[in-house]
Amino acid sequence: MFVLALRPNPLPTVIYTKLLPLHKWCSRIFIIVMVYHSVIFSIIWFESDEFWKKVSRLDIFPGVISFVLWFMVLLVSIKPIRVRIYRLFYMIHMIATWSLAPLMLIHAPNFKAFSYLNFVMIGFMLYSKVCFSVTKSH
Repeated sequence: MFVLALRPNPLPTVIYTKLLPLHKWCSRIFIIVMVYHSVIFSIIWFESDEFWKKVSRLDIFPGVISFVLWFMVLLVSIKPIRVRIYRLFYMIHMIATWSLAPLMLIHAPNFKAFSYLNFVMIGFMLYSKVCFSVTKSH
């Protein structure tokens, strides 16, 4: 999703707006999988009476925070809601995006390479936002 959201896109002759529908669909799939993952683990932990013990663990709690953030993105990205409160949508979207890599590094340490790649992509996003949004006077 990070690659699809980069502006300007690093892929040659690929325009950002052409990738936006793919970014939206990949994001929807990501959120569906995340919700499924969270619901399944919650059910398992509720049945074993370990829900509160599990979600308060230092390695699980970042996943809970990420879930809440991305679920909020899901709610505010519904078109009738998004067009009315676009600034709030954008703010929540950016907070969820920027927090994904550090939260997942703690929550899923077995996927460090994925988290580090996310850090690189976020770094490139920051670099491109700063470099390509600053105007230079001659």
